[in-house]
Amino acid sequence: MTREPLDKKYNVVAMSLHWIIAILVLFMLWFGRVVEDLPKGSFERLEGFQLHYSIGLTILIFTVMRIIWRVMNPGPPHPPGLKGWEKGLRDFTHYGFYGLLILIPFSGWTIASTSSLGVPIEFFGQFEWPFLPTLAEMANRKEVHEAFEGIHKYLGWGMIGFFVLHMAGILKHTFILKDGLWKRMIPGK
Repeated sequence: MTREPLDKKYNVVAMSLHWIIAILVLFMLWFGRVVEDLPKGSFERLEGFQLHYSIGLTILIFTVMRIIWRVMNPGPPHPPGLKGWEKGLRDFTHYGFYGLLILIPFSGWTIASTSSLGVPIEFFGQFEWPFLPTLAEMANRKEVHEAFEGIHKYLGWGMIGFFVLHMAGILKHTFILKDGLWKRMIPGK
């Protein structure tokens, strides 16, 4: 079944934020594992986590910008003729991505804020990013820290799941429906 091509594109700001966030997230999914495998207490691990925190907070900032931009500048219309379950899956995937793009950095920020090491977050080595208020002084800080380490990992696996769903949708529109939907997020004509 071939449908008419969907010609209306996202604007350059939406495209830029989409691709910057996507590249940073894919990098972080890989880099988070690399940093975890570095020897505990090593300088390399500390520096790796500093970079991980900085990029995670950058993702959070870009995500907030993307949500604000999306509210103020709606994207092109969705493909016509989608079945109810397809619309539901599309919405579930998009809202799931946005939710995780906020929750994952916040859970990482919580981990840094509750660490017994108390090492400040150095945002790309330029300035000290504040810990989340009251978390650094909590009586049960260690339990909160450990809980959020687990939550952070599970949310990362959730991000991988949403990425797979997203790619499945792209492949369906590219090879089965052949409607060119993926081209709406690619710069150029």
